[in-house]
Amino acid sequence: MLFTEPMVACIAFYASFVYGLLYLTLEVFPIVFEEARGWGPVVGSLPFLALFIGVLSAVVVNLGNQPRYARALEAANGKPVPEARLAPMAVGSFLFAIGLWWFGWTSTPRIHWLSPVFAAVFTGAGFNIIFQQCINFLIDTYGLYAASAVSANTFLRSVFAAGLPLAAQPMFHNLGVGPAMSILAAVATIAIPVPFISMKYGLKLRRMSYFAPVDED
Repeated sequence: MLFTEPMVACIAFYASFVYGLLYLTLEVFPIVFEEARGWGPVVGSLPFLALFIGVLSAVVVNLGNQPRYARALEAANGKPVPEARLAPMAVGSFLFAIGLWWFGWTSTPRIHWLSPVFAAVFTGAGFNIIFQQCINFLIDTYGLYAASAVSANTFLRSVFAAGLPLAAQPMFHNLGVGPAMSILAAVATIAIPVPFISMKYGLKLRRMSYFAPVDED
């Protein structure tokens, strides 16, 4: 399904990118707060709480979409409406990209530490919103085959989570935090249209899928 289903490939790649980037951040924070700012290991680990706060705050956005989704579900006579899951993902895509740009260019020691810490809140919130809605979208789309679609997503995200952190040390040491994070932020920015494209063409793509037939009744 990862290679034959465009919807799975697109959504899985996006979810895997943000998932892998979260793991890469585990390697970047020590560079920014311990190596560059000279903080100790304990104090240098505290900014991870900003990511945690961001992840928790994303719950508000995800739950806030539930009444809207319930109305779409009722209008469809109880049939899943995957595209109705994507509005929060659109919000998350902007938060995620903003967080990366913000973090990359305010991580220098001459800028107060609060700035990159607040940026991490945006990154964490964007990650959780995107990731949760990607999973919801795959489940709604593939129904009976949802486990296989989610497994394809799990496989790809595991590859990203294993590979991206390995690139963190050489990438951020050689390029610098700002330029290196800008590369990742640029990819996140390019990916912002993904939820909008899926909202617009999702039904058409689902009609073309063998595993996600659309009931026209």
